[in-house]
Order: sequence, then C-alpha cells, then structure tokens
Amino acid sequence: MLDQRVLAKVASFAALPSEARNVLANRGVLLSLGKGQYLFHAGDAPRGLILVLEGRVRVINERDGRRHLVHEDSAGATLGEVPLVLGGGYPASAVAATALRCALFSREALHAAIAASPEVAWFLMRGLTARIRTLVARLAQVSGTPVRQALAAMILERAVGTAPLALGATQQELAESLGTVREVVARQLTALKRAGAIRSAGRGLIAVADRKQLIRLARAEPM
Repeated sequence: MLDQRVLAKVASFAALPSEARNVLANRGVLLSLGKGQYLFHAGDAPRGLILVLEGRVRVINERDGRRHLVHEDSAGATLGEVPLVLGGGYPASAVAATALRCALFSREALHAAIAASPEVAWFLMRGLTARIRTLVARLAQVSGTPVRQALAAMILERAVGTAPLALGATQQELAESLGTVREVVARQLTALKRAGAIRSAGRGLIAVADRKQLIRLARAEPM
C-alpha cells in the first residue's frame, strides 16, 4: 500500500482522477533498489506497471558481452507496459543507474483503476505512444550518426555556457547510450579535446572550450 500523496507528486499521475489514484495507492507496492541492481531481466515474466519515483533507470539490451542502451528514464517515467499489454517476457533488461525507488502496480490493480476511471486506459496509451516516439528518434540518432558527432551533440545539449559539466554517466554508460564501446568513447573524447572543442575541468568534469568548433563537429561540418 502506498500513500496517495506520493502519486499526487508525480505530474502524470496527479492528472488522474482521485478515485483511480486511490485504487492504485491501495494496491501499489514500493520497491527500493541500489545502484547496479536489476528491476527485471529480458525474458522475465511481467510484474506489472512500474513507476519511477526517485532515481534513474537504464533499459538495456545485452548481447555478445556488450550492452546497448534502449532508453533511460528518471522520476515520473513508467516501465513494463509492453509485456503487460501484449504478454510474454520483458524485451530488455532494466538496471538502476542510481539508487532507485519505484512503485509497482499489478495487472489486477490496473484493471481496478480502469474500472474506477477509464482515463487510466488513456494514460497507459499515452505512455506507450510516447515511448514509441522516443525509440524511433533514438534509433535514427544511433544508426545514422558517427560517434564523435553524437558525442559533440550530447555535450552541446547538456552544457551551460563554459561551466564544467559531468555527462552524468561513466564512459561505459556513455558507450551504451551511443551504441558503441567504452574504448571508442575514450578516443572520441580525446579527439574533441585535441580539436580544441572541449577541455578537462578536473574530477571527471569537462567544459566547452570552443562552442563554434563543437557545433561544427556536432553538425559534421568541415573544420
């Protein structure tokens, strides 16, 4: 059982009618995981709908000893819709990138919530369609963009002026995000430094040294 106030703090759930939130709160289960623990593995039977309350989770495909990022989510995101609706096991694995708190809602809890308010069904459909849009955009980025270009674009997206920044992940996680291996990420970070686009800022941080140069690299323009 969950405190309904926990769900009311999540923007997407706060929009649901209170009757539906009451049902979900009464039937929900709280999950807590440490960094590196798995919420589920590919092929596992579905546990229900998972709502991320705190922390960051990475959904990954693991094959041939390598991990490829499918998508990454933080507080407010939901997981597990596909096997819940279609049946079968999870198509990928979910691992906690940080300490993680989630709420778990069984299929029966969702049926009861939909009976209380049909708006819940639309909520689930919106979640699925948003996920499809994200995956299509990510597929286009990974399949058609060289690693250096994608890395430059990622830094531009997250940088605020010339202030030092952490990319929010280890080189291994960056490799998974970019669809490559850690050694390639390390080489491309070095290449961006040699090109004068970025510089080391200590303690694993980097900073933008030449924004125009970084933009050219992100757009794959001639230097």
